[in-house]
Amino acid sequence: MNVAQVLNCVLTTGEGAGLDDLCQGIVKRYQDAGEPEPDVINVDRDCCSETGATPVHVWFRPWKSKVRLDIFHYIRRFTRGLMTEHHPLYGTFCSKLSSCIYEWDQDEICRLKEAKRAELKKKHAGNAPTEVKILANISSSELANHCRRRTRGVEETQRMIKGLLKSMWELSNTSGLRLINPESMAPVWDMQQKHLPCIQDPPGVEVYTKLGSGSQKGDKVLDVLRCGRGSSSVESFHRYQCTFIPFLTVQPEVYILRTFPLVDRTHQLRIVDARGFPGWDAVDNLAEYLVSLNRMITALSTAETAEIVQLYSSLHAMDQPPSKYTLKSKKKNLPGPWSASRKRSGSTPGQQAAERLFMTHGQATQRPDTNRVSECVSVRLLKEYQQARNRPKDCKGKTLPIPQSIVQMYRHIKQHLEDSRVIQNQTDLVVVTINNTTVSSWLLERQKRTDCSDAALTL
Repeated sequence: MNVAQVLNCVLTTGEGAGLDDLCQGIVKRYQDAGEPEPDVINVDRDCCSETGATPVHVWFRPWKSKVRLDIFHYIRRFTRGLMTEHHPLYGTFCSKLSSCIYEWDQDEICRLKEAKRAELKKKHAGNAPTEVKILANISSSELANHCRRRTRGVEETQRMIKGLLKSMWELSNTSGLRLINPESMAPVWDMQQKHLPCIQDPPGVEVYTKLGSGSQKGDKVLDVLRCGRGSSSVESFHRYQCTFIPFLTVQPEVYILRTFPLVDRTHQLRIVDARGFPGWDAVDNLAEYLVSLNRMITALSTAETAEIVQLYSSLHAMDQPPSKYTLKSKKKNLPGPWSASRKRSGSTPGQQAAERLFMTHGQATQRPDTNRVSECVSVRLLKEYQQARNRPKDCKGKTLPIPQSIVQMYRHIKQHLEDSRVIQNQTDLVVVTINNTTVSSWLLERQKRTDCSDAALTL
């Protein structure tokens, strides 16, 4: 059973050094505790060998556990056959590649849909939601928490990946840049076909663990599951180590003491945002409710208004005042051409900042991250609209791009808040005005931060 524990950790100067002592230390701990050897060992490399015993079996001698390759790392190997990871079709390719390997348990999918149907029906005064509405309100985290995935088997996975590569082999972006590099992908696929048996679920081994007594959704109780497949449970452990040690150099005993508050520090990370400010959980609760509102209504009900006011009252003090404009510069003299003085554009506080904003129908627009409520609503809409099937369509039936989809639904939420006299009188809740340009700018910056984080981890 995978209980997400770090059994041993060795700090080395290079990858692979010291693994024999580490693995033999774990074997000895199992023997001393009288525990049987694990059924499966998940690795991100050295999963098999053509010349005899695998390196993993050598390190963990005399164990005979099954060795499986982590599927995330297997998928990442295909990126060597692509032109660039920044290609617009990269995300689609990885998503479809994952679908070639995994399939969802359809019985559990049906139970989740029934629970979500009951939950939405209760939330919207007995109105039965459509199938599209139900699917749109099922998040990826809900799928992961309540539904199992299983591997498809070697033959079906091989057939589906071949079909995927064939269907996307010639695809390119608007500038003509191809997604797949034929010269690189051919040898990559030849090599990765040998590892298809290494990514399959071992027969007779349960890779999911039930947590607690279940989760109530509507009138249904769903199992809460944790997946023990792969190396995900210890992935990113190294990213937390830097937060354990507050100084550049510390004594060993200080390091040991700093590792004990792991649970408390992890809990704190859940309620602060990426900048370290507290109260993110309350912001997320409000944003979740706003995004879940019935998208066919023209006005908020009394119950919905009261719930929004209650969620607003739970916000941190920094999230309750409305956003304020700030002056661009505090310099007394603004030199112009030929050292002549330049007059200010105006003396009203915030006027210069407003002039720098994009305009939409005469209204100043801002980026979603201007305040945390607007940002969190946009983040939730972004997660929902990652899948093209969840996005709205235009009058011609064409699926809208992500920025335009976010703006359309965001404006719908904003209009409800502005039309409610109770919310306007009892709260200072403000969501900023956005448009396609400001949302695209915000999305681009988010992607740059992600790329920088990935680069830092690689280094």
